[in-house]
Amino acid sequence: MTDVQYKNENWNKSRTEKGKQETLVEHARHIFPSNAIIKLIIVIWFTTIGIRMTFGVEF
Repeated sequence: MTDVQYKNENWNKSRTEKGKQETLVEHARHIFPSNAIIKLIIVIWFTTIGIRMTFGVEF
């Protein structure tokens, strides 16, 4: 797949909301090759939100 085809495919995907999310995930995978890093960030993110909602503490 050429670079132009790749960009066109991403542009077509981004026309729908689900496509936007998929494209964001693809970009994230290019930045972080390891899915473990993404999962770790998501877990930490939701954990901090859960703590804020439970205790009402601002960090």
